[in-house]
Amino acid sequence: MSYVLGAIFLYLLFRFITGFVIPVYKTVSQVKQQVNAMRGFAGQARNSAEEAQMKSHSSHPAGSEQPKFDIGGEYIPFEEIREK
Repeated sequence: MSYVLGAIFLYLLFRFITGFVIPVYKTVSQVKQQVNAMRGFAGQARNSAEEAQMKSHSSHPAGSEQPKFDIGGEYIPFEEIREK
């Protein structure tokens, strides 16, 4: 009788490990890889943005920066319509 119970216990243990533990482990490792990849992309984007900003600041001498667009020329006056 103890051999039968031992065999059932080993079978249930095997099913638990192969059906739950291994898939969870694989999923967790895959998610970690994806998170690390996203952090790498974010870091690269941040670094390239900082480099572009540094290049744009170094190409213009101090005090001679001009606005990118004319604010006065793009203003459209707005009038409220009142109901009478």
